[in-house]
Amino acid sequence: MEASGQRINTENSGLIFGSQVSIQRRVNIEEITEMASWEDPRRYLGLLARWGRSKNRALEWIKEKILDKMQGWKEKLLNQVGKEVLIKVVIQAILTYAMKVIKFPKSFCKRIEAAIASLQEAGEGRNESWIWKSLLEGRNFLRRKGRWSVRSGMEIDIWEDNWVARIDKLGRCGEGRIRRVSELIKEGEGWDANRIQDLFSRNIAELITRIPISLINKKDYFVWPDRIDGQYSVRSGYCSAKEKDTKEEIKLSKASTSQNLREVIINAEHLATEYHNATRGRSTNNIPRAGRNGEKKRIIWRPPPQNRLKVNTDAAFHRETGTAASTVVIRNWQGKIITGTTSKFTTISTLAAEAQAYREALILIKNLQIVNCIIETDCLPLVQAIKSRMPIAETDAFIRDILQLLDEAPDVGATWIPREGNKVAHQLEAMAAGNELRQQWTFDPPNQVRNTIRTEVRFTILQHNQWLQNQVNGDSDSTNHQGFQLEEGSPERVEMETVTGKKLKGEGNFDP
Repeated sequence: MEASGQRINTENSGLIFGSQVSIQRRVNIEEITEMASWEDPRRYLGLLARWGRSKNRALEWIKEKILDKMQGWKEKLLNQVGKEVLIKVVIQAILTYAMKVIKFPKSFCKRIEAAIASLQEAGEGRNESWIWKSLLEGRNFLRRKGRWSVRSGMEIDIWEDNWVARIDKLGRCGEGRIRRVSELIKEGEGWDANRIQDLFSRNIAELITRIPISLINKKDYFVWPDRIDGQYSVRSGYCSAKEKDTKEEIKLSKASTSQNLREVIINAEHLATEYHNATRGRSTNNIPRAGRNGEKKRIIWRPPPQNRLKVNTDAAFHRETGTAASTVVIRNWQGKIITGTTSKFTTISTLAAEAQAYREALILIKNLQIVNCIIETDCLPLVQAIKSRMPIAETDAFIRDILQLLDEAPDVGATWIPREGNKVAHQLEAMAAGNELRQQWTFDPPNQVRNTIRTEVRFTILQHNQWLQNQVNGDSDSTNHQGFQLEEGSPERVEMETVTGKKLKGEGNFDP
């Protein structure tokens, strides 16, 4: 070792011979090196000098040392933070030098990871701190009460996560075959109805196929259904937790309630339902409005400027079956139908049906490369959500798709109009719901729709002439002035007319 300048410490060093080396040769080597032979090798810098054939057996002492640290009586009293420190500072230090020198077998690494994971497990135990238990309870509460909004479905566990309305978990049935919600979705199309029907009972399959699903956004989103916008707040969480306690108290009290009281409650609920059904669909928007001279005025469809198109959407929803029908109709400034589409599907609410129709309109104009148009609907909550860019929990997936599509089309406007101004879309939607609409309706509209279009055009001409007469007479009425903007400027949401008309009734049991 003269070349390197290093010398071997013969007092702390020894020789290890194999079984094939003779005794005479061992003696000769000991005399030459001036070092003694070791029959029972010792550790050097914490590592064994002799390993043998099994690496796992040779490294067993490291695992024993780690387990001794984790299973000591002092370590059992540690809270979660203390255990984190024990793992990162003490246990990892035991492995540092050995892993620099030796390549550990994968099987040994997995055994060490399993031992550490058993210590790090976050489940509740008798030694967990009160603060940690509180955090876990809050986490579990959010998981129970919150719900996943489905996009790609990659992050949602079919059997363990809360993603189906009115069902907390689907349990573990069929777990061996599929695991993620993404496996129930056809890319770019929606739910795979055939596969869902094969895996689940009829009732659950219907609930799943009604769930709104995103066709554009890919990241699944966790929403809080106790708030309209789906965003969690401490106040809503507190109210939800209190509601749970109140329900438990009511449940206990009901056990001692007489049968007569239950009948009274049932009758009251029945009367409330009948009242709701009788008044459903009534709105102040459907009441003819009085003009400045006391005349009855009605709302009419407003044509867009000549350089733009108008897209009207409408949808109807059947609450009992969950079926819905939607219509998208594109018209020019003369009121003529350019194109459109209708569809039937299942969903969860009227608002969800209206949102799906709106999304279909955006997808249609994107495919047709229509960049300058106005999309109009009679669903005010939907327009408010779009204008404020605030999703609604029950239609979160649809509205986020709508917002993204609108961002990609900056020249597309979103407006609201009362039902009377959306008659053509409403008539087409009612016919589609009753299977009364021909496939070529865009080229040959039904007579009912033709009559509505003629009436709307006639009223528009009448209003235009009235505005001209007011100009001649020096009357600059602001409402009529806006009505003249058929070829220039942007149209108003609502237009009043001096002619009354009959409100179109919904078809069948649909509740548009």
